Amino acid sequence: GILQNVFFSIDRPNFMNYGGIVFANGHEITLGFDDMGKQFVKDGNYRYWCDQKTDDIFKEKAICIIHQYGNYITDSGLMYN
Repeated sequence: GILQNVFFSIDRPNFMNYGGIVFANGHEITLGFDDMGKQFVKDGNYRYWCDQKTDDIFKEKAICIIHQYGNYITDSGLMYN
């Protein structure tokens, strides 16, 4: 699917193809940090399988990432996110 025209085209400059593919890969990486996936088991059925301690640690780390990457400011004073 990644080689479909939305992300890749032989008629497009390489930098655009690379950008589209890296965008999609970056999106997939962030799915490892969302809080929705932990609510489903391997067959796709809903079942909250984390114990409370694991869930608390996950939330603590998620807040840390949000604070780290949510506070970048451009030279003109605008926030990136």
